[in-house]
Amino acid sequence: MKRTHLILLATALTLTISSCKDQKQGNATSDADNDNVEMADKATASDDKAPLPERGEFSFATDLLVENDEDGAPIADSIVVHIKLKGKDYLTLGCSAMPLDTTYWTGFGDVKEDDINFDGFADLQVCLGPSNGFGNHVYDAWLWNPKSHQFDSVEGYHEITAPEPDPDTKRIKGSWRLDDEYVEYVYKWQDGKLVEESSKSFDLNELYEEE
Repeated sequence: MKRTHLILLATALTLTISSCKDQKQGNATSDADNDNVEMADKATASDDKAPLPERGEFSFATDLLVENDEDGAPIADSIVVHIKLKGKDYLTLGCSAMPLDTTYWTGFGDVKEDDINFDGFADLQVCLGPSNGFGNHVYDAWLWNPKSHQFDSVEGYHEITAPEPDPDTKRIKGSWRLDDEYVEYVYKWQDGKLVEESSKSFDLNELYEEE
């Protein structure tokens, strides 16, 4: 009987010690998990505090994609805009090119970095190509947003032919020619959008006669 009691006592002690070890290991694992979560939270917080890219850190490159027509001529199809941050690929944009034979027409994908909304930051314009035989190049445009540190697309910018920003008047001037007809446009910013302020038409024959 005494031996039986001793065996039962030893077994109870073993179970108690094992339970304590399991509890300590569980606490250790729980502490480690907490540490990992805390480290992850710190890492996330650190990422959240990472500085946003500045306008001057960006550069641009473009690729023109073409499709051959029935005669095998290379016709401009679309333009891929590569926005690079400190020389590395950061974002890719796309726009439609004027569907012209690239053997004879040029300007597709040319980049301008003028300040087109006159806020002191250079924006982005990408040439879609000429709209007719007199040039009249058209562009897609993106404004640099100093609050979000991103580029925002300008709706309808391609409707302005040969756009030229005028920082003195804070207007964008456009022009269009077809044969002897010549038109000058003036656009202004209103509530964050470009609207036509005025336009003038000229007969180039009459102008030449006056000269």
